[in-house]
Amino acid sequence: MWSDDPWTWTSVLQFQLNLVHKASGIPLELLRRRCAMFMTEEGGKSAFGPDVEKQLLSKLRCLDLAFPYRRPMANAALRAVGKLIDELSRAGAIDSRVLPIIWEEIGGPSTILLPKPHPRPDWLDWPQMPVKEYGGVDSETWVNDPSQLMTSRFSNAGHILAEETHFSLNASRATSSADKFRLPILANIEAGLEGLPILFSRDEPQPLYDEKDSALVCRVPGTMFGSMRDETMTFCPHMAQRLGWIRNPERPLELFDNKGKLVCETIAWVDGTFSYQPSYEAEMFGNGHFIQLTNDGVQQLRTAGADLRTNVKVIASTVDEAKTATKKATFALH
Repeated sequence: MWSDDPWTWTSVLQFQLNLVHKASGIPLELLRRRCAMFMTEEGGKSAFGPDVEKQLLSKLRCLDLAFPYRRPMANAALRAVGKLIDELSRAGAIDSRVLPIIWEEIGGPSTILLPKPHPRPDWLDWPQMPVKEYGGVDSETWVNDPSQLMTSRFSNAGHILAEETHFSLNASRATSSADKFRLPILANIEAGLEGLPILFSRDEPQPLYDEKDSALVCRVPGTMFGSMRDETMTFCPHMAQRLGWIRNPERPLELFDNKGKLVCETIAWVDGTFSYQPSYEAEMFGNGHFIQLTNDGVQQLRTAGADLRTNVKVIASTVDEAKTATKKATFALH
């Protein structure tokens, strides 16, 4: 619903402006009026009115994009409150401690990027592709015998504490896939990554949970406008503080002990090329990320009495040429 009254343009900023009000002491009326001025300078109705919105939605639908509900007025309001915060910050008129929270609220991108995927480490298990005698993927074996995916993964460098891995098999007339989750025994393996306790953000790796709720690992939120798959895992800050481990400020998914030795890190990897269209040649694609403890990290955790056993969950599925879908979940303890 459109209104020509600039006062109503800022109605979507209730939470953001309340934060600014509490952090600056400036009356809400003045903050709303200043945001409305910024929106007017941007063009007002001609920049984000009903006609502009109609044209934008028409273009997005023609392109068959997955986000056909963009509202230019709401975006203009977020830009306006961003300009307001910048103005107050330059004048020293806002409490800087609230800036990280506001940054998230106005849709600011994370300034710390996730680790770029590396080629799959040589020691990391890679399941054999079940192939039929005369070609093609043996989907029944893939779903009903996930033993290769359940094996415990260790390297000479340490111990895998948690992981999320995805495999895809693409072949003519059939597509198969598998998702694997390995989590410490303290975590709820049935809930997967979504059930892990969460940090505030990658910029502010502060736990949004109590120490008693720690599962040794936790979830790091993804970017606001990116894929939900941008989320990753890291070591629990509560346990890290107890052990005296320090998080690298530039690469917060790496932790070091008080002697400066690397004890824990999150590693992302990819192997193969994913294809949406089944091909005549059977091909496997895999990607994932895992939390690896070095030998020093394992020793220090065991000394602290931590239980390093892990639960594993594998969900294998397949869709055959008749479009019949089969799915099976398997659990194991390591």
